[in-house]
Amino acid sequence: MLRRRRWQSLARFRYAAWYLLPFGKIAEASEQCQLALKTDPLNFACQYGVGSCLLHAQRYADVIEHARKALDIDANSYLMWRLMGRAQLHAVRPQS
Repeated sequence: MLRRRRWQSLARFRYAAWYLLPFGKIAEASEQCQLALKTDPLNFACQYGVGSCLLHAQRYADVIEHARKALDIDANSYLMWRLMGRAQLHAVRPQS
């Protein structure tokens, strides 16, 4: 059962990251990543997927909050640090 859940969560993440986001379907990608994270909350691909969807939606404060929570699980996650840095960078830039 655990193996099937892991497979489902990775399939949802890949569908969101490699299909929905490139086509600009941010809300649908976010939903898929949230479902993947609900299935496998410790999977950092899914954690990154949720943060990436938030970043694409320009919800920078939410990205930072999500990354901080994920870093509580694994403080050495390069992807989460990178995601938080990108959100912080965009948050302080003036919108043109």
